[in-house]
Amino acid sequence: MEISSSVSFVIMATSMIMCFLLNLLIDKLPVPPKYADGSRRHKWRNVVISTIHAVSASTGGLASIYFAPELLSDPLNATSAIILVSMAITNGYYVYDFIDLAMNTKLASFLPLMIHHTLDIFILFWVIVEKKMFGIVAITSCIEINGISLHLRHILLMFDYKKDDLVFKVNNVFNVVTYVVLRLGILAYDTWWLFANWTDVNFLFPPMSLILLLLNIGLFYRLIESDYIRKPITQKPKVRDIMAD
Repeated sequence: MEISSSVSFVIMATSMIMCFLLNLLIDKLPVPPKYADGSRRHKWRNVVISTIHAVSASTGGLASIYFAPELLSDPLNATSAIILVSMAITNGYYVYDFIDLAMNTKLASFLPLMIHHTLDIFILFWVIVEKKMFGIVAITSCIEINGISLHLRHILLMFDYKKDDLVFKVNNVFNVVTYVVLRLGILAYDTWWLFANWTDVNFLFPPMSLILLLLNIGLFYRLIESDYIRKPITQKPKVRDIMAD
């Protein structure tokens, strides 16, 4: 089924609007007590919507590869209506999240995600218009399998689970493994592929992918430092959102 770029942009706009409506709905639902008001309430809404996006994007990526395996053998030219719809929904989420974080987060905390979202929005716009690189987008969407466990880690901390609790440890093992294998592994593959196919894609994409890879390596170090390296202190540590920081 062929989906035009104009229809894709309608889907993207609908996705963005739905995210804002979902934000309002979540704000009416019960929240963890210490996130009941102020900017902390925004963190709760943000992580819930981010988790929903991670489930949606990873499902879209896996489904598109299952129904169109040619995306793996020809990541540049193979097409798939499933991944086109999925990337339009994802881009709508990125636009929403950019606006939401810009309105509710200090610049120092928002800067890494501002760079991340700006690069991703530009790349997805290009892919939707040019109808190329669907396979790369499908493969990259599988990164959000790690995103699910990363956001679940944050939710567990919000509900006062300790880092030595079994559920946190189990999620953490899955989180670290999928971060290395999927997030860093796929971003490394993307960067290699884009440099190898420089003349067939936008010339900005290879350095942009390298920037995303370096950003995620830095975030991985902070994750490991927070959960495995930092020594416990007598005073209760402040809950930190690794991705938002």
